Amino acid sequence: MVNIFKTLKREGLLYCLAYIRNYIHDEYLKAFIPDLIRYERKVELPFFSGIKHNGRTLQVGNVLKDPSFVTVDKYEKSPGVINQDILDFTTKQKFPIIISISTLEHIGLNENPKDPEKILKVIKHIKKNLLQKGGLFFFSVPIGYNKNLDKFIAEDKLDLFTSSFLERITLSNEWKKATKEKTLTKRYNYPYMCANGLMVGVIKK
Repeated sequence: MVNIFKTLKREGLLYCLAYIRNYIHDEYLKAFIPDLIRYERKVELPFFSGIKHNGRTLQVGNVLKDPSFVTVDKYEKSPGVINQDILDFTTKQKFPIIISISTLEHIGLNENPKDPEKILKVIKHIKKNLLQKGGLFFFSVPIGYNKNLDKFIAEDKLDLFTSSFLERITLSNEWKKATKEKTLTKRYNYPYMCANGLMVGVIKK
C-alpha cells in the first residue's frame, strides 16, 4: 500500500489527488479531481490501441473497454465482460490476437490461495488453447509488482517471441526504452507512483 504522506512529500498534492482518483467510483466527484497523469497507461494505451485487429480479439482484463472484443475479467462487473478465471475460459473458435494490459501480474498473487506458478500455467493455457496457429498474444506487465513474475522474466520462462522494456525517467511521466537488466532493477511505487519499469511481451503460436 502506498504511504500517502511519503507520496505527498515526493510528488505533491495534485499527484496524490490523481492517484486517489483511481479509487473513486462516483463520476461526478471524479470530474473535480485532476487526472494529471496515467502512469504506465501513458505508454500502454497508444501501443495497444495501435494493434491491428483482423478478426476476433480476446482481451484478458477489461482495460480498453472495447465492446468489439471478447473480454475476460475475473472480477470486474461490466456489461459484456465474462467474469471467469482465464484458466477456466475455453472457446471452440480460437483468437488471432489476444491482448492483456497490466493484468497478468495479479494472477496467482492477488488471489487466495496464492499460487506463484499460476502465471506460467495461464501463459501455457493461452498459447495452447486460446491462440490460433500463427496468432499473437500481446501483453504488458509492470516490473516490481510481482517478484515471482520478475523472476520468470529474468530467467526467460515466459516463452516470449519478442519483448521490449521501458523505464519511467521523470516526475512528468516520461518514459524511454531500457535494457532488460536495467528495467528489472526498478521498484514499483518508487521513486514515482505505480510502475517505474514496464515490459511489453509478445508470444506467438
